[in-house]
Amino acid sequence: MNYYEIYGLKDLVKYKDDEFDKKIILKDDKKMLLLFALKENQFIGTHISETDAIIMVLEGEIKFDFYDEDKKDRILKTGDVLKFEKMEKHSVIALKNSKFLVIRI
Repeated sequence: MNYYEIYGLKDLVKYKDDEFDKKIILKDDKKMLLLFALKENQFIGTHISETDAIIMVLEGEIKFDFYDEDKKDRILKTGDVLKFEKMEKHSVIALKNSKFLVIRI
């Protein structure tokens, strides 16, 4: 991305049949801004984030699965935002075609 240019975030990633699409928008030592597009039923397998993070759904509906017994899974829809702590084991599945932003803070 270039400075001072306006971008339509949702247009920077596309729905793909064979895999989800991901674009790194910004990256430095700790912070990262990632954009994802998942078609219905595509998923991001179990992983952890090394930093606290915020997930913001731009369109669609996703299920955010936590693997900690004390935390409930979350359903996020267009416009929803969720903050979670570093080192949380989680996965994501698209319940509908979805585009979302992950902000590692």
